Amino acid sequence: MLMTNKSFIDSEDVLDVEFAIKNAEEYQTIEELANEIKKSKKLVERIVFYLQEKNRVILNKEKKIIWIYQPELIKNAVF
Repeated sequence: MLMTNKSFIDSEDVLDVEFAIKNAEEYQTIEELANEIKKSKKLVERIVFYLQEKNRVILNKEKKIIWIYQPELIKNAVF
C-alpha cells in the first residue's frame, strides 16, 4: 500500500499503471489508459498524480501521459 494525498493505493495497481504507461505504443489520456487496463478512471488519475509527484510521468498539453524515463519519446513530445 502506498499513501498519496491522504489516501491509500494498492502497489499492484501502481505497477499495473506504470507497466501500461511504459509499454504503450502511443501517448494516452488518463481515460484511455483506464479503459485499456480496465481500472477506474478515478484510481488511474490518483496513480498518475502519485507518479507525477515522484517525477516518473508528466502530462503534455493534450493531457497525454508521458513516461519521463524514455528520453527518445520526450524529444518528440509537444508541450
